[in-house]
Amino acid sequence: MAKGVKIYLVEDHQVVRKGLTQMLKQNDYDVCGESVDIKTAFEGILDSTPDLVILDLSLGEENGVDLIKIMKKQKNKTPVLVFSMHEDSFHVQQAIKSGARGYVTKQEIMDTLLDAVQVILSGKLYFSRRVADAMIESLAEYALNQEENQFELLSKREREVYIFLGEGYSFSEIAEKLLIRPKTVESYLARIKIKLNLKKNRDLLRHAIKHSSGIELP
Repeated sequence: MAKGVKIYLVEDHQVVRKGLTQMLKQNDYDVCGESVDIKTAFEGILDSTPDLVILDLSLGEENGVDLIKIMKKQKNKTPVLVFSMHEDSFHVQQAIKSGARGYVTKQEIMDTLLDAVQVILSGKLYFSRRVADAMIESLAEYALNQEENQFELLSKREREVYIFLGEGYSFSEIAEKLLIRPKTVESYLARIKIKLNLKKNRDLLRHAIKHSSGIELP
C-alpha cells in the first residue's frame, strides 16, 4: 500500500522533519516535499499533489490550522494528519473543525503515526488514544458544567425543595419544613422539572437523590 504514496511534511523543526522522513521512507512512502511555513506549504502541496499532508500546528508564529482552512477554501481535498505536541481538547477541536482527518501527538510512539497514515489513506478518520482520552475528558467536563448551569436556573426556594426531596422528605414534610402548603411544593417541583428538563416525578426524585448533596443555596 505504501509504494507510490506521496506524503508532504509541514514541520518547522529540522530534527523532527528528518526523523519523519527517515521513518516514512523506511516504510516505502515517498516524501514528496517539506515546508516550514504556511505559504510555501500550500504552494508545495499544489505542485507535488501529495496523497497526504502531515502537519504540525506550531509553525513559528503561525498556526497550522490556518493551512487546513486555506486548503478547504481552495477546495484542495488532500487529507491532513495533524502531528503535534498539543494534546488538549482546544487544539484538537480546532483541527477537527477545520477539516483535519486525523490527529496524533508527538508524545506517542512512531507506530501510532504509521497506523494513522494507513487509516487516513484508506478514507477513514484517525485520532490516537491520547487524543481520544483528551476529548472524552473534555466532554465529561462539559456535561458536568451543563448540570451545574442547570442548577443556577433554580431559585433559592426551588433549590431548598430540591435538596429536601433528595434527602428523602415527602411533599408534606417539605411543606412543613418550609412553612408552605403541599400544593405550593407541587408547584415548585413542576417548575424544577421544566428547568432540569425532566418529565416525571420519579425522574426528578432519582435526579435529586443523585445530585442534591452537591447543590449550594444562593
